[in-house]
Amino acid sequence: MLADRYTGVLVIQWIGTIAMFSPFGTNVPQPIRLIMLAVSIFISFITLIFTPVLRKISKKSRKLTTLYQDIEMYWNNPSKIFMVFYWSILFHLLIITIHITISSAMGLSVPIWYYFIVYPMSAIAGFIPLSFNGIGPREATYIYFLSLAGVSSSSALVFGIYWFVIVFLASLVGGIFYIREKHIPTTQELDIAEHDIESQLSYQDLAAFSLIILSRSARSASVVTGFITVQRK
Repeated sequence: MLADRYTGVLVIQWIGTIAMFSPFGTNVPQPIRLIMLAVSIFISFITLIFTPVLRKISKKSRKLTTLYQDIEMYWNNPSKIFMVFYWSILFHLLIITIHITISSAMGLSVPIWYYFIVYPMSAIAGFIPLSFNGIGPREATYIYFLSLAGVSSSSALVFGIYWFVIVFLASLVGGIFYIREKHIPTTQELDIAEHDIESQLSYQDLAAFSLIILSRSARSASVVTGFITVQRK
């Protein structure tokens, strides 16, 4: 779980950085672009040296030993690292697609590639532990970066609220299944299940499964578009 979350942060950071230095990020102030680049390089550097350093100090604490064992499971298995990055990239691309769908439904004149900047920055702002569930900093980020693309503050705020509602509803559904679940699998059981899946799943199956997820997400996005369009009318 820790590796998945950390990989997600790393992927978000680099998606935003690359987008900022693309032709679609020219309206972003240069100091912000340089800070994003510096943070991305710093996180990547820490990622490379973290495991060797943790190996040396893990013997001093049981918690550090457990942390090192969890990380080492990925570090020594390139296929696992590939799968984590693959699903992380796919997941965040789907979220960006939902952002584009919300924008289209609201009738905003924002280039679709600009959301490769808007979403990472709002997600990073949501990580700031100064508010409950990122509420406040995330919406402020939407207002600032969408305003750079010519969107009014009120429309940007509504955009952020729509996205929050979608996340809330998705979390609510997941929470219901979590509460109803009688057995919570242990880490070892999850590792065994993951190994069984990887041993049976070919790259062709992986591609087919990804297409299924994309098609299901497209259907969900169409529902969101229809709802927002009705609200506009």
